[in-house]
Amino acid sequence: MGLLNLLGLFFSPNSLIRDLNQKKKIITKLKIENKKLTKKAGSYFISGYAIYFNDNEFLTTYAVSKNTFEKVNIGDEIYLECSKFGKWIIDIQWNSESIENRSYVK
Repeated sequence: MGLLNLLGLFFSPNSLIRDLNQKKKIITKLKIENKKLTKKAGSYFISGYAIYFNDNEFLTTYAVSKNTFEKVNIGDEIYLECSKFGKWIIDIQWNSESIENRSYVK
C-alpha cells in the first residue's frame, strides 16, 4: 500500500511534483492568536500542545513541544517557510529559533 502511495506521488501531476520541479518556496509571517493544551480528539484521548495562527492560506494550527508551548506567547510572530504549491512546511521560526512539530520524527 505504501509503495502505491509513493508511486502516486511521483507519477501523478500534483503539487508535490510542481514543487520539486520549480523549487520555489514562500516565506510568510504569521501571528499566534491562541495556545491550547489538547486533551481529547474525537473518541480517543491525546495529550499535546498546539499554537493557533491568524487567518491565512498556509497554516492554522501547529503541534509543538511543551517547551516551545511555554516559550511562545499570544501575539508573537512566527516565520513560516513552505513550498509554493503543496504548502509543505520547510521551517517555522520564532525569534530566529526553529520550532519543530512534536509529531515529526527524524
